[in-house]
Amino acid sequence: MPWSCASSESLSSLKQGACGPEVEHLQRQLAAAGFEPGGEAGVFCPKLKAAVMAFQRTRGLEVDGIVGPRTWAALDSRRGSGLRPILKRGVCEPAVVVLQKVLATHGFDPGFKDGLFGPKTERAVLAFQRAKGLEADGVVGPKTWNALGMTAPRSFPVASGAVQSILPAVQAEGGRSYSV
Repeated sequence: MPWSCASSESLSSLKQGACGPEVEHLQRQLAAAGFEPGGEAGVFCPKLKAAVMAFQRTRGLEVDGIVGPRTWAALDSRRGSGLRPILKRGVCEPAVVVLQKVLATHGFDPGFKDGLFGPKTERAVLAFQRAKGLEADGVVGPKTWNALGMTAPRSFPVASGAVQSILPAVQAEGGRSYSV
């Protein structure tokens, strides 16, 4: 069965020149994520486009300055503004692409790096969790992110679509240490 990625938001795509309440929402979301949207409230100006592009760049998204479904998903504050979200089978968002790339750097094949947390990605997560002595539940939460080397909240986003170099880290859990 093919996977499809649909945004959970019903917000429309936005680009420079747009104005209104959705643009104000975008400005608030960018500010909450640590990006300066600039300009007049509710107006998608060149400064806002630059902020969108900076956000997209740091999240490993296509850098086009257009806020479509993937950018909205990454900005969704209910999912932690794209910072170390809890991921599990069935989730479709840019954070899954990062997970898939990081799993691959650790030698666990998640299949296509498409943002879809499907069965192959779940198998890779389960194998990684078992290899690191974690509870193998297939859910990527704080312990799994830490074991993957994504320990600092701001280390999660990746620049230019490339996986950051992940330095070996040691995580202590229950008196035991695991080398990543």
